[in-house]
Amino acid sequence: MTQDDPKASYPPRQLSNEALEWIVRLNSGKARKRDWAEFHAWRSQSAEHEAAGVEAEALWGDASNLHWDPETGTVRPGRPAKIGLSRRAILGGIAGAGLSGAGALWASGAFRPLFADHVTGIGELSTVDLTDGTRVSLNAMSALKIDYSASLRKVVLVEGQAYFEVTPNAERPFEVEVRGTKVTALGTAFDVDCSLAWGRVGVSAIEHSIRVQSQGNVVGTILSENRKVVVSDTGLIGPTTQQDRQTAIAWKTGTLIAEDLELGDVVAALRAYYRGWIVFQDTDAERLKVNAVLSLRTPDASIDALAAGLPINVRRLSSFITVISIA
Repeated sequence: MTQDDPKASYPPRQLSNEALEWIVRLNSGKARKRDWAEFHAWRSQSAEHEAAGVEAEALWGDASNLHWDPETGTVRPGRPAKIGLSRRAILGGIAGAGLSGAGALWASGAFRPLFADHVTGIGELSTVDLTDGTRVSLNAMSALKIDYSASLRKVVLVEGQAYFEVTPNAERPFEVEVRGTKVTALGTAFDVDCSLAWGRVGVSAIEHSIRVQSQGNVVGTILSENRKVVVSDTGLIGPTTQQDRQTAIAWKTGTLIAEDLELGDVVAALRAYYRGWIVFQDTDAERLKVNAVLSLRTPDASIDALAAGLPINVRRLSSFITVISIA
C-alpha cells in the first residue's frame, strides 16, 4: 500500500473486534501457553492483524478511562479532553499517535465517510434515493459507495447492512459488491448484511429473486423469494434457508428477530447500536444458539435478556467494554 492509501493507516473493524476479543481472553486468568501462541500466529497473518493487536493492547490498558467524544462520535482511550477533537484533528494526529487507537476510530465510524457516499452512525438509520429511483435503507453503522456507469448500476456496501428496493431496468443491471461477493438483482428487493461474525455476509431475497456470486463460487446461487444464504469469509456460499420478509428486515423497526441464530451474529447486530465494545472471552459462547426477539435500540437490556436465557456470564468492565463468556 502507498502512503496515500488510507487503508494503510488502520485495521478493519472486524480485525479490531477480533483482536480485542483475543486480549480479553488472554487476560481472563484462564489463558494457556497455547492461547498466547495462537494469538501470536493470528497477529502474524498480516500487517493489519498486527496493527489490530497493538491497538487492542493499548485499548485494554486504557479500558478504565474510555470515554465517548460527542463531537467526533468516537470511543477514545484516555480521559476526556475539555474540548472534543474535530475530524481534522483526528486525521492529523494519526501519524503522531501511531496505530494505537486508530482502529477504534474506524470502529466508531469516524473514517467511513472517506470511503463512502452515504454513511450512518451508531444507532442511526437512513434512507437513500438513488438517481435511477432505487431506494436503499441503511442500518446503523453502515456505509455505501455508489459506482454507476452507463451499462451497470453498481454499489459497494463498505460496511454494515442495507435493504435494496430496486427499480427494474433490463439494460442496466443492479449489482451490490460486498467483500468479494456480488449480488445481482433479478427481482426488486433484497437485504445484504456484512456485519455478521467471522467476516461472513448474509444475503436475503425479499421480493422475486437474486443471484449471489463469490470469488469462491463464480457460478453462484439463485435465491428465490423468502430465501437466505450466508457467504463465508473465504467465499464459500452456504446452503439456502427459509427466511420471511418480517424476520429479514425487522431491523428497520429497531427489532432483531433471532431464529436459531448463533450468539456471535446476534451480538454483531447489537454492536451497531452500542456505544463501545462488546467482546467474547471464548468461542463457545459465540456458538450458542439464540431464539428471541430483541430490541436493537436498547442493546444493554437485550444483552441482559440474553444472559437470563443462556448459559453465559456478562461483565461490564467499564462504561464502554462488555465481556461475554460461557457460564
